[in-house]
Amino acid sequence: MAGAAAALDWLTLAELCDVVYVLLRDRIERHVLAERQTAAVLIAAGAKNITLPDLAEQWRVLDDELAADEPASNPDRDALRRAVGLSVSR
Repeated sequence: MAGAAAALDWLTLAELCDVVYVLLRDRIERHVLAERQTAAVLIAAGAKNITLPDLAEQWRVLDDELAADEPASNPDRDALRRAVGLSVSR
């Protein structure tokens, strides 16, 4: 954790937001690639009506949610915010 704390000393808020954004996009990419692999296996096994997840679409969803004035309701996020003492937006 010392490395993270030291990084906060020289990163501006804008730079830190950029780092978090890249980490979010990377997490989404890994998730979508895993979903695509699962879908491909199901398709190869003969499953019908399977669609491959679209990475670009998921990135658009992230950008839309970040740009929204009011974030979409998310029960898991709300529970986490309450657990750490933050307000839950509605």
